[in-house]
Amino acid sequence: MIRRLENKLAECRAAKGINKSQLALRLHKSRAYVTRLERGDLHPSFETAVRIARYFKRPVEEIFQLVEADPKTLSRPRPAADRNHQ
Repeated sequence: MIRRLENKLAECRAAKGINKSQLALRLHKSRAYVTRLERGDLHPSFETAVRIARYFKRPVEEIFQLVEADPKTLSRPRPAADRNHQ
C-alpha cells in the first residue's frame, strides 16, 4: 500500500475563524502555498508543520495524517505547465 499525507487545515482554519490569507501571513507563506497545502498538492516541511500545529495549538499528527491509499485510485499530479493552460 502507498501512503499519502492528508491534512485538516481547512477545518482548523474554520474553527479559528481565519481565512487562507490570514494563515499565510502568520506562516510567512503565500496564500497560494496555503491553498496548495490544503489541497494536498504539496507537503509542508517539518518546520512548517510544527509552526502550523503550534499556531492552532494542536499536535502535528492531529492536523497531518499519513493514510493508506490504493495506488489505483491515486491520480498523478499534472506538470505545472499543464495546470496553467486549462
